Amino acid sequence: MPQTADRNAPMRDTGRSIDLAMAATTEIFKGALVAVDAAGHALPAADTAGLKVVGVADEHVNNTGAAAAKTIQVFKGVVGMLAGGSPPVQADIGRVVYVSTDQKVEIASGVTNDVEAGTLDSIRGSLYWVKILDQIEITTAVIPDGSITTAKLAALAVTTAKINALAVTAAELGALAVTTAKIDNLAVTAAKLGALAVETAKLDALAVTNAKIAATAVDDTKLDFFASVDVSGTGSSQNIAHGLGRTPGIVLFMLTEFADTLAVDIAEGAHDGTNIVVTVTSGAKFSVLAL
Repeated sequence: MPQTADRNAPMRDTGRSIDLAMAATTEIFKGALVAVDAAGHALPAADTAGLKVVGVADEHVNNTGAAAAKTIQVFKGVVGMLAGGSPPVQADIGRVVYVSTDQKVEIASGVTNDVEAGTLDSIRGSLYWVKILDQIEITTAVIPDGSITTAKLAALAVTTAKINALAVTAAELGALAVTTAKIDNLAVTAAKLGALAVETAKLDALAVTNAKIAATAVDDTKLDFFASVDVSGTGSSQNIAHGLGRTPGIVLFMLTEFADTLAVDIAEGAHDGTNIVVTVTSGAKFSVLAL
């Protein structure tokens, strides 16, 4: 029967401890085997399908509320358990033993749902020392009693019949074979090379000639600019008509005549689509280049 009071379960080789959220309305006594359900909530271990043993309770906790309302500390390691109606024997050491109740273990023939408690480490008097570690997914359908038998190996053996069922046949190889016909179909022929050949006519069509250069050459008929004659500065703002029909993007002023002692200032105004606007010191001459 399950525990109804705390038990000082003897332990050795104590491993790590973990805190687990408890299932709803669940009481776990100290020293009891602890399992988790499908939702990962802790409850006393039992011969109930779907449970996984995770350790031994290190405290007594009674969760009277909802799931995860309380937590319990659980230890992993080697714990001394009692035996149920089908106790393990010396020959079972190293094999999996199964949960009978939260304080008892048995061999597979004595339980219904094969909830693994751990592996049997040793037997000392009435105590069955069980090693509780993180479980791996080995189903009891494959190894129900922890042993590997000839019958189990035979079921998984690689046989001639299995190989034949998956064998690659001559017909399958033939369908994928590289044949002369397939090579011929993809062969590079003189006709194919001829269609792609680089010839004089093709080169001539792409050749750079004097006529092509002349057609794209930049000359004074294509370059739109304005160059003025010499203009005398007046010291006031002057408008110089440029005839470009647009506001010039670049305007250059060049002094062409002025006295050595004359300090010349050139101040650009706001050019527009008709005039270049500039103020040049009186007595100096200049010309304008507008692009």
